Amino acid sequence: MSNASNILEGTNLTIIIPEKLDITNSQEILTEALKIVKNTELTCIEFNMKECDFISSAGIGILANITREAKTKNIKTKLTNFSDSIKQILTVKEAKDDYIIFF
Repeated sequence: MSNASNILEGTNLTIIIPEKLDITNSQEILTEALKIVKNTELTCIEFNMKECDFISSAGIGILANITREAKTKNIKTKLTNFSDSIKQILTVKEAKDDYIIFF
């Protein structure tokens, strides 16, 4: 199972999403990310998708759950470095409203 890497620099958290974000790793990624969000003063969370080539509905749910928690603390979220296939999946109205997406 491939896990995300969390990089905390000042008030910015970068979550490097693994090659596959699905039911096999989503709960662990959510748990670790929420621990940081709840216990750290953050201004921005970046979901770095540079290694990700597959995201399931469970994976999208994880991104949404982390983003919802971030919004309650006025933390901005952004998606970066994703492939065209991931872009197609995430380019929906809800995603556009919740994230800053860098195309």
